[in-house]
Amino acid sequence: MSMQTGTAVAADLDAEGVFAAEKRLPPGHYVAFLVPKTYDEAAPEAPTGRSRATKSKDSAGASVVPRKYWDEGTSPWRVDVVAGLNDIQLQADR
Repeated sequence: MSMQTGTAVAADLDAEGVFAAEKRLPPGHYVAFLVPKTYDEAAPEAPTGRSRATKSKDSAGASVVPRKYWDEGTSPWRVDVVAGLNDIQLQADR
């Protein structure tokens, strides 16, 4: 998500933690963060079309991944997107 424009894209992680976004983002600076699968798919007001309002500490990943990665304000993942294909590697410490 761009903290300046609110432009965002969402992608599901597979079992190995790999993701591929189908929507292209314009070049710029972004913050990456996790959103548990406890969202409301029908919430159109969220930038990604998904609401984080139902985020729960009890989701499966929340017990494995540190809390800082679950919020755009505290995630240390900063990503520069350039024109063309981007191979973005994100590392989480436990």
